[in-house]
Amino acid sequence: MTGGTHALRTLGEVRFTVDAYVQLRRSVGLRTRVRQALLDVLGAAMELRKLSGGEVGKDAPLVLKVDTHLVTYSIDLDSESVTVWSAEPVRDARGAA
Repeated sequence: MTGGTHALRTLGEVRFTVDAYVQLRRSVGLRTRVRQALLDVLGAAMELRKLSGGEVGKDAPLVLKVDTHLVTYSIDLDSESVTVWSAEPVRDARGAA
């Protein structure tokens, strides 16, 4: 079963805006983890589209938490790609005074 998922991952593409790329460079390995998480989301969206026989909504910006960052992205199923718009660190409220 993982072979099928891997096949989807090789077809998809994750693109980063300049701002997102700069934000992701601040944490070692974060860009790789974001890319992997979004390829998984893209694969699921493509599968959902295939199974439902219709469109998957893509108008609203989407947000995914990866490690300590909120990643804003959009999906284009026609080109099998994801664009990352930003990756903002989540502030930990527990440490605030």
